[in-house]
Amino acid sequence: MLIDIAHPPRSLHSALISRIKILGQLDIAEKRLPQDGRMSIRLDEEVLDIRISTLPTGVGERAVLRLLDKKTSGFLLSDLGMTPVVKKSYEESISRSHGIVLVTGPTGSGKTTTLYASLEKLNAKETNIMTVEDPVEFELNGISQTQVQSKIGLNFANVLRAILRQDPDVIMIGEIRDLETAKIAVQASLTGHLVLATLHTNDSVSAIVRLVDMGIEPYLLSSTLNGVLAQRLVRKICIFCQNTMSKVTNCEKCNFSGFKGRTGIYEFFQINDEIRASIKDSNDPNLLRQTAMKFGMNSLFNEGARLVSEKITSMEEINRVISLVEEQN
Repeated sequence: MLIDIAHPPRSLHSALISRIKILGQLDIAEKRLPQDGRMSIRLDEEVLDIRISTLPTGVGERAVLRLLDKKTSGFLLSDLGMTPVVKKSYEESISRSHGIVLVTGPTGSGKTTTLYASLEKLNAKETNIMTVEDPVEFELNGISQTQVQSKIGLNFANVLRAILRQDPDVIMIGEIRDLETAKIAVQASLTGHLVLATLHTNDSVSAIVRLVDMGIEPYLLSSTLNGVLAQRLVRKICIFCQNTMSKVTNCEKCNFSGFKGRTGIYEFFQINDEIRASIKDSNDPNLLRQTAMKFGMNSLFNEGARLVSEKITSMEEINRVISLVEEQN
C-alpha cells in the first residue's frame, strides 16, 4: 500500500537514481535495462540490508528499495501470528523426514519469512539443510544457501540437481516456477528428503491444482505432499490511537494511518489419508476444499474475521488482502 512521505523536486531525479545505483554497485551508464543490486547502511545502532531494483519507464528510471532489518533475522514461528492449532499442524508437517510442504500467497505476503522460521525450527547442527533462492534475503547460520544466477545458466533446476549430490536432509526452494523444478522437488521428496518451497496461488487448495496443471501427476502429489500453508499479511490497528477507520486519525505514532505493524493470517491444508485419496481421484478444488474443511481447516477469510473480532485489524484491511472472489473460489 503506497503512502506519500516526501516529494523531492523533479530536478533531483537523475542525481538520486545515480546515487542509488552507485551505492548498489549498479551500472550508472546503463539506463535501458532493469538492474538489481543490494547495499547495507547503518542507522544509529541498526544495520539495514537494502535490495535495489531499477526499471526504465517512459519518464525516466524508477527505483524500488526493499529494507531488510538484519536485527530481525532470528526467525521464530511463534512470532508470525499463527494460531496454536495451525502452528502445531504446520510444525508436525515440517518435522517429518520426507515429503513436500508448500507455502503459498502473493508477492509480499511473508512466504520467505515463514520458510526461514521453519528452517530455524529445524536443527541445523544435526541436519544438513540447503537452500536455493532468488535472491538470498537473509544469511542463516549453519545453512548452505545458494542464489540462482540466470545470466550464467544457474537456475533453480540446475542448483537442485547439484544439491541432491550434496547429501541434504532438508531442501528449501525459494519458488517453484516451472515443471522442471516441480519434478525435481517431487523426486527429492520421494527419495527421502524434506522439501520446503513457495508457490504463487490464492489459497492452499489451489496449490494442488496449479501443480497438476504444470504437469505433476496427481498420484505423485498425493504420496509426497505433507501440507500447504496459505498466508497474507495484514496491518494491525495502532494501539496508541485504536482507530478502526484508516483515513481518520491524528496519531503520530502510526504516521497518521491508523495502523502500526503487521501480522499474518494463515490457512493450513494438512494432508491425511482421505485427502490423499481425493487428490489421486480428483483435483477438483471445491471437493478438496470441502474435504479439508471437514477435517478442521479454517479459511483465510475466517481467520481474518477472527482478528477483526479481537480488534487486531479492521474488516477494511481484511477485504484489501482477501477478495470475496478468492473466498468464494
